[in-house]
Amino acid sequence: MYNLNAETLFPPSIDSQVYTSWLTCKRKFANRYLYHMQTQYESTDLIAGASLAAAMEAARTDFYLHGKSQEEATFSAMRAAILEYGDHVPQKPEKTIKRVLDAVVAYFDHFPLGMDDLEPVILADGHPAVEAKFRIPLGIMHPETGKELCYTGTMDFVATKYKQVFPVDEKTTGGGFTQAWEQQWHLRNQFLGYLWALRQAQITGHGAIVRGITFPKKVSPDEVANHQFIELMIPIAPQVVDYWERQMRQEVKSMLASYA
Repeated sequence: MYNLNAETLFPPSIDSQVYTSWLTCKRKFANRYLYHMQTQYESTDLIAGASLAAAMEAARTDFYLHGKSQEEATFSAMRAAILEYGDHVPQKPEKTIKRVLDAVVAYFDHFPLGMDDLEPVILADGHPAVEAKFRIPLGIMHPETGKELCYTGTMDFVATKYKQVFPVDEKTTGGGFTQAWEQQWHLRNQFLGYLWALRQAQITGHGAIVRGITFPKKVSPDEVANHQFIELMIPIAPQVVDYWERQMRQEVKSMLASYA
């Protein structure tokens, strides 16, 4: 299916999804971001992930920005999860809206707000870094609009731990926390881009924190799932971010060259 309403053929901005797609498969990049081919299939994994992310945003905003209690924040999280999930009909029994809500409650039982040793970074506008959006000019012109291309993204949560700064991201798995599952987050473009974005805001990031959440598959519909959790602290040296920036800029120029 083609999106005939796209304002431009070339992506209007670069984010981690666009960039990673270009690095992993040029054909996939072209189909998705140049030809704007889209599937009508709704991925249950993506819907459940977006629902969980909406819950985290709502809870942290209520707790850290509006000063509400954990109980009130958790209620807001569940409401946001339901709205985000919508009327999606899940293809996976472990990713129903009930399972997402179970995970939200279990998450905040395991990582209580204000008591889990993560404190939100306060941004220049005085707000806690919850769903912190960034848009950074690259000094490279868009081939159609003539305007400056930007690298964009949204950090779910930026927090301090042991007096160091980390972007925090929740990731789900249908299996256990295997070595392969843990290793996939190291040197991930998503997190390197976050650290580079923090640097532009004069904030020194020291790595990334990944909080894993299991969605067990073998659970009866009426049973409360036994969600497991893990927290991974991934240190990332400043030199790695320097290299990432140089490579990212070069790859964006290569995108433009292939488009021309």
